[in-house]
Amino acid sequence: MRLSNYMLIITYFMAGLGLYAVTLADNIEPLFVIFMGSGIVFSLVMRLWKNRIIPRGLWNFIALFIVIVFIADFFLGGRDLTASGARFLTILLTAKLFDISSNRDYVIIYGTVFFQILAAAASTVSLLFLPVLLLFIMGTIFAMITVTIQKEFESGSDSGGEPPRGLLDAPFIFYAVVLSSITITITFLIFMILPRMEAGFFQQRNQEAIKIAGFSETVDPGAYGPVKKDPTVIMRVDFPGNPTRPHGPLYFRGTTLSSYDGRAWHRGETKEKLVKKTAEDFILPVRPRGRVIEERILLEPLDTNVLFTMPRALRIQGKFTNLWTDASGTVYLPSPPFSRIEYMVWSSPAAKLSAMNGDLSRFTDISAVDETFKARIKDLALEITAGGSGIVEKSALIKNYLKNNYTYTLDPESDKDRLPMEDFLFYSKEGYCEHFATAFALLARSIGIPARIVTGFLEGEWNKSGSYFIVRQSDAHSWAEVYAPPPAGWVRVDATPAEGLSPLQRGTEFSNYMDYLHLKWNRYVVNFTSTDQKKLAFTFQESGGNIVSAFKKGLQGSGAYTFAVSQFLLVLLLLAFIALLVIKTRSRRAREYLAKTPGFYLDMLRVLKKRGLEKESAETATEFARRVSRPGVGELTEIYERVRFGSGECATGDYRRIKSILHGLKKMSRRQG
Repeated sequence: MRLSNYMLIITYFMAGLGLYAVTLADNIEPLFVIFMGSGIVFSLVMRLWKNRIIPRGLWNFIALFIVIVFIADFFLGGRDLTASGARFLTILLTAKLFDISSNRDYVIIYGTVFFQILAAAASTVSLLFLPVLLLFIMGTIFAMITVTIQKEFESGSDSGGEPPRGLLDAPFIFYAVVLSSITITITFLIFMILPRMEAGFFQQRNQEAIKIAGFSETVDPGAYGPVKKDPTVIMRVDFPGNPTRPHGPLYFRGTTLSSYDGRAWHRGETKEKLVKKTAEDFILPVRPRGRVIEERILLEPLDTNVLFTMPRALRIQGKFTNLWTDASGTVYLPSPPFSRIEYMVWSSPAAKLSAMNGDLSRFTDISAVDETFKARIKDLALEITAGGSGIVEKSALIKNYLKNNYTYTLDPESDKDRLPMEDFLFYSKEGYCEHFATAFALLARSIGIPARIVTGFLEGEWNKSGSYFIVRQSDAHSWAEVYAPPPAGWVRVDATPAEGLSPLQRGTEFSNYMDYLHLKWNRYVVNFTSTDQKKLAFTFQESGGNIVSAFKKGLQGSGAYTFAVSQFLLVLLLLAFIALLVIKTRSRRAREYLAKTPGFYLDMLRVLKKRGLEKESAETATEFARRVSRPGVGELTEIYERVRFGSGECATGDYRRIKSILHGLKKMSRRQG
C-alpha cells in the first residue's frame, strides 16, 4: 500500500476516534456530533476528489472564527469549560481536515485528537473510555511512524519519493502492533506506580446530578409514583470479605421527615452537628449493638446532600472534608456530590440512637390535617387497635391492617377533588410505598404514637457476577418509624405489602456482567488511590517473599520445592532457546530480504514489458540494459546491481534519482501508447 493511502486511513481513523471520544464527555448534544461527523465524511470525499480544499488565507480567517465561537460558547453555554473545549476541538478538527497540505497539518490533527481524548478523560468515567484510549495509543504510534517516514522521504536527505515496495506491508503493521502493546504495558505500569493526586478542577463536576424526589426537603405522596418506574442506577453496594448475599430485605437509609403540612412531609426543625473525625474515619454518635456489617458504596452524583447508609451507621470512611449528622441519624455531605463518590460504612442494624430528650409532641402532630379528615383517621385508628396495648403492639396492628386491606400499585386510581391520603385511606385504597408510610404515620399519630417518615432505598437487584447490589431509582422507598419506650427507641415499621418490596427493574445476565466491569473500572481505575497502590505493593512484596522462601526450601532439599525449582529453571531454558531461535530466524530473513530483487528494478521491468521489451531469463541485467538502450535504464541498472550485490542499501540521493527515472519511463510509455 502506498504511504499516502496509509496517511489518509490513519488520519481519518484518528479523527473518528476523537469524535467518538467527545460523545463520552458531558453536555455534548447528539445533533452536534451528527453534524460534525457529516463534516468529517464530506472532507474525506473532497480529499479524494481534490487534494487541497481550503486556501491558506481563508483557513486563517476560519480558525479565528472558531476561536470566537469557542469564547461565545463558554460564556453563553453555562461556563462549562470541558464541554465548550470539547466542542471547540471538534470544530477545529473538522475544519482542519479540509486543509491538509504538509506534515505539520497531520501533526496538528493528531494533537487535536489528543486533546479531545483528554477532554473525555476529564469528563467521563465510562468503561467505553478504555477501548478509546487503547485505540488512540495504537493509532498514535502508527501515525508517528508514517509521518516520520513521510518526512524522511520528502526531505531528500536519504530519499525523495515513495518508500520501497513492501516497507509498509505486513511486517510494518506487525512491528507497529508490537510497539503499541509495549507502550500500553508501560502506560499501565506508570499508572499503577504514579503517585495519586486529589481530584482536580475538571473532576469537580463531571456529570449531571440525578434528580431524586423525596430526599431533599419534602415528600409528596401524590408525586412519587414516576420515580418508581425509573431504571437509573443510583448506587452499587458490595460487602468486602463477604461474597455471599446478605439476608434481607436490606434498607439504605436516607433522611427522616417529621413535619406534615396536610399534604406533604418536611424535615422540620433539625439541628445538625459536625461528625467527629479521626485520621481516616468519621465516628457517629451511635452505640453499637449486635453484629456489625461492613459495606462499600459507589454512589452516583445526586441532587441531594444526604449520604445513604444501612442503619445504623457507626463509622464512615471516604474522601470527605466534613460530615454532619442530626438527632435522627441522617448523615449529610457538605454539598450535593457532582461526581461519583465511593465510601465505606460500618453499620450495626440493632444499634440505637441516644434516647430522646425533651418533648415528643412534634412526632404526634397532625394539626395541619382538616378536622373532618382528622376525626375519620382517629376513628379508623381506634377501630384497628381496639384489641392492642402498648406502642409496639398497636403499631403492629396498624401495619398488618394496611398490608392486608390495601393494594400496592404504581398507578392508583385517584379523585382530583380529594387529597391524596384521604382518597387512599377511605376510597381507592390503592397506592405505593409513600401512601402506606404516610397512612401508617397519620394513623399512629392520631392515637398518640410518635411516628415519622424515613426515605431511602431498598436493596435492589443482587448481581451474581460481582456479588453486589445494584440499587436503581425504582428501588426508592419510604417507610415509617415509631418511638417505643427505652431501650427500644426508634423502631422501623414498613406497612408496604410484599409486592412493593421486590425490585421492579432487573437486568439481563449480560447487562449485569457489563455493570460488574463498570464497577471494577470505577474502583480500580477512576478511583484508584494511594491506599490501593500500597496494598498492591504489599501484595507484590508478599508474593516475592513467598517465591524466595520456596527457592530457599528447595535448596535445602525439600522434594516438592526442588521439583518446583527445577520446573522453573526448565521454563527459563525453554524461553532462552526460543529467544535465540527468533533472533537467528530474523537474521536469516534479513539476509534473504537483502538477496531479493529491489522493488524499483521490478517496477522498471514491468514498465518496459508493457512496451514489448521483456528481459530474457538467460540475459543479465547489464545485457538487457544495453539491448533496451532507453534513457535512464543503464543508470537504474547500476543502482540495482550495487544494491543487489553490494551493500544492500541505496546511497544518498539514489531514491530521488530512482523516482525521476521511473517517472520518465512511465511518461515515455504513455506517449508511445
